[in-house]
Amino acid sequence: MIRLGVKSGRIFEIFRKRFTYLSEDFKNVSRKMIFYIGSISLMILKINDSDLDFYFNSQSLDFAIIGSDFYFEKNLKFKYIKIDMFTCRLSLISSGLFNCKTNYICTKYKNIVSSFGCFNGFTIQKVFGSIETCLKIGLCDYIIDIVDTGKTLEANNLKEVYILKYIYSLLVMNSNVSLCKLYNIKTILHIL
Repeated sequence: MIRLGVKSGRIFEIFRKRFTYLSEDFKNVSRKMIFYIGSISLMILKINDSDLDFYFNSQSLDFAIIGSDFYFEKNLKFKYIKIDMFTCRLSLISSGLFNCKTNYICTKYKNIVSSFGCFNGFTIQKVFGSIETCLKIGLCDYIIDIVDTGKTLEANNLKEVYILKYIYSLLVMNSNVSLCKLYNIKTILHIL
């Protein structure tokens, strides 16, 4: 049996909609965490990407689908294949006022942002919650966050200033995965 973890939240919802033909359970939004698809010997688990090391080290997963933002922020070393499931962008965002008062940039992606080297003179502050709030109440001059549709920015009257990097989906592999399992999961997910 192939054991595939899929990051819960937006990535799982995209996966569920794209692969509804795999399981009746995928036709509706569900709080179910594990899906068995016996006809192709596949178990799909909703996972938190922060737990990926634990799942792989315990040999509980063969593969996982996560975002490249998490992979590169955590500096993971697992082998991966870029897959065409979603694309969004990591962007510099402002409130529309371009006068710097704090010299702070808030982001969930401090390691990625620090690697750019173009933010000298700014303090990069790691924030774990809704970083749009930091910008709206004046804790920072800019935020750097993932933008997909831009609806959150629009709802909060924020402006996407610059795209720093495109974010995409990755199929990451446990180090013990056989070539047979790799071939099978690539076939199931239509990865060429």
